[in-house]
Parts: sequence; C-alpha cells; structure tokens
Amino acid sequence: MAVSNYIQTWKNPILDKLMLGISISGSIYFFAILILILLIHLKTRKFGTIFLISFLIQTFFVGILKITVHRTRPNGLPYSFPSGHAGRWFVLTDLFQNKYFIIGSIILGILVSISRIYLHAHYASDVIVGAIIGYLSGYAGKRIYPWLRKWTKENIGLEI
Repeated sequence: MAVSNYIQTWKNPILDKLMLGISISGSIYFFAILILILLIHLKTRKFGTIFLISFLIQTFFVGILKITVHRTRPNGLPYSFPSGHAGRWFVLTDLFQNKYFIIGSIILGILVSISRIYLHAHYASDVIVGAIIGYLSGYAGKRIYPWLRKWTKENIGLEI
C-alpha cells in the first residue's frame, strides 16, 4: 500500500495523459496487433509463434486468477489481481535474445506497472504477480514451441 500511496503523490495533468498512453501499450489489443505483425512476416514468424503461445499462457493464467481471486481495483472496479497489462511486457523478457531488447522490455514492463498503479487500476502486488506470471509464461512458451512444432508437423502436416 505504501508504494501505491507514494505513486499517487505524483498526480498532475501531464502525467495523467502520459500514464494513460503508457498503460495502453500493455493492452491486450496492442499485443494482439504486435503478434499478428510478427506472424505475417516470414523472418519473424517463429518468434511471433513463440510469443503467441506465451501470450495465450499468460492471458489464461491471469484470467483464471482474476476470476478466482475477484479482488476489487483501487478505482472500485472488479478483477484487479493480477495485472495483465504489466505481465504482457514481462512475457518478452525471456523471449528476446538481444540484451537491449530484454532491457527495453523490462523498462516498458516497469513503466506500464507504474502507470497501472498511478491510474488506480492496480495495487503494487497486482503488478508484481502479473510480472512474474508474464515472465514464467515467456519461459513456458519457449519450452512448449519445439514440442508443438514437431506435433503439428507430424499430426497435421503443418509447419509452424
């Protein structure tokens, strides 16, 4: 609660707009479009497929927890725990190979996490657990991809 209260002391009209923009970059729609772009291009299709698998895992577990825990958000709306917005950027931290992309995804994940607290959409614990789920989903997606690729080729005749 102390972190959330501290972030609330930053309130001002410029940050209100900036934080809203940062928060949007963690939306499910932003990531769906990003994944579609990666899947369209042949050079990024493998990465896009791994990202899609990881994204689906993250979305599934966040959704199950939101329904199960049913924690009220600081703004009074339902389904606070955990933060899907924060978790989506942390999915990428285990998928990237380039250290600059890894650092970039961590920075964006932290910024989105802060924005979600600033906008009264989440508590600090929501974004921390969301980030952990995101990271673990990226890890799982990377491990599932080779098996899924082999299975789809052998059973469906489809190369992914």
